[in-house]
Amino acid sequence: RVFEAKPVWQRMIIILSGVTLNALFALLIFTGLAWKNGRHYDPTTTLGHVAADSLPPEAKAFASIPIGTRITAVDGQVVKAWDDITERITAGGSNQIIFAFEGHPDLVVPLHRDALAQRAALAGAIAPTQFAVLGTIGQNTPAQAAGLAVGDSIVAINGAPITWWLDAVERIQPSAGKPL
Repeated sequence: RVFEAKPVWQRMIIILSGVTLNALFALLIFTGLAWKNGRHYDPTTTLGHVAADSLPPEAKAFASIPIGTRITAVDGQVVKAWDDITERITAGGSNQIIFAFEGHPDLVVPLHRDALAQRAALAGAIAPTQFAVLGTIGQNTPAQAAGLAVGDSIVAINGAPITWWLDAVERIQPSAGKPL
């Protein structure tokens, strides 16, 4: 009747069944979440924003790359999506990161492969281009009251042209409580 009195092979089956069911349950949960939410995939490789103050010192030259420049390869590997860029920055195997751009010379960023904080800072300081198209409108918000709808494109705010999503964010954030 006591667990410790059972033969070893029976105790192993009981212990392994618990571990196996935990792993299967986790797989079921993550599969369900992936099915419900999907996987974020950004198919652009065009540079949309550089937060110069967030760049590590080794990567300050990145601030001189013009917005709208397409990144074609990182460390000699062709990139097809923004996920590829961030993955190659954070998980690079060499002590430098080589960015290839369309129409611009390559940029070599000397970051040691173990400098994970600096690599993460570089990945977070650059962002892809995102068109200024509304994806959601909150209930009882000024945007809803103004008649904005999902799918609307923002082309100007207070007469200033808007090309990318971050342009809109930079105009809207400092105007809290003011009509635009």
